[in-house]
Amino acid sequence: MATMLPAEWIKNWEKGGRNEFLQLCRALSEDKSHDSLSFRDIQQALYELSSHVVRGNLKHEHASGVLADIIEFREDMPSILADAFCILDIETSCLEEKTKRDCFTQLVLSCLCKTFSGIQELDGQTTLSCRKVAALLFSKGFLDGGRM
Repeated sequence: MATMLPAEWIKNWEKGGRNEFLQLCRALSEDKSHDSLSFRDIQQALYELSSHVVRGNLKHEHASGVLADIIEFREDMPSILADAFCILDIETSCLEEKTKRDCFTQLVLSCLCKTFSGIQELDGQTTLSCRKVAALLFSKGFLDGGRM
């Protein structure tokens, strides 16, 4: 699959990259059909953004901020984000570089705080997706008090 997130957007995140990413996600989200191509494109964009955080190219605060903004674009966006995080969870758990795993953990925790802070106001499906993310984090030990 081709790269959806150009390196220039990451380098110029505050000057325009963030807005470019928001426009991309908005355009991908406008296709309200739940076909696999639309889902995969959005998932790829979220994965690439998160991957830049893991590699140290983008601050987790910047990524979690934009993810909090796009979470409302589609009703299944929390589930798509959870899927992208599951992939990165597997990838980073296999790495010997602890710093990359720490970057991933910081991103997920930041997203949990920013993106899902209004969980009681969400509909049932979104709440279920949020609980899926929280259950994943708990099962991996991220929410056991010592790692937050």
